[in-house]
Amino acid sequence: RAGNCSIAVALPMDELKRQARGLKLLNLCSGPARIDGIDVYVRELGAECVDIDLVLSPKHDIADDALWSAIRSDIAEGVYHGAGNAPPCSTFCANRGFGPGPRVLRGENPPELYGLSNLTQTEKDAVRTGTCIALRCVECCTLLHSQNRPFWLENPKRRKGAPSIFNLLEMVALIAREQVQFVTIVQCELGAKTAKPTD
Repeated sequence: RAGNCSIAVALPMDELKRQARGLKLLNLCSGPARIDGIDVYVRELGAECVDIDLVLSPKHDIADDALWSAIRSDIAEGVYHGAGNAPPCSTFCANRGFGPGPRVLRGENPPELYGLSNLTQTEKDAVRTGTCIALRCVECCTLLHSQNRPFWLENPKRRKGAPSIFNLLEMVALIAREQVQFVTIVQCELGAKTAKPTD
């Protein structure tokens, strides 16, 4: 999990709500609405959370240039005080190529990370879309970093020999920026049924 966030400090709820008042969080690739979603907790604090995901609306396709231009403009103009990003990992998945499941679409490192040479047109389209969304999430983080505002971007933990969003050249450049922290967590510590290591 790459991010530009200060070390957490426990504060009384009243103080948290006071500090959160008027803040607006962007949550890209948020996934479906959940009773324990990030947006729920953000709103409990009195802040605003804007969830963007195709599962929520067909109008939420950030691979669409017109939509992304509008979102990017808002980020650049300081509309959002922070953002979370969880770009789809399906085309980067380290479990591809095992058994009868879907085959590997990417190499571990560039240039093969951006798509293998033997892909079908359908596979090329999937890889292109996956890369586009990943890079737009990276752009979101980069813009916020330039404003000294917090962000995070999460995806499955990197595995040696397998593709990972964190090996994209644009992601490597983001991680190398000053004050960007890279953290690995296991989701079972947060209540998940499996470890599901996440960077």
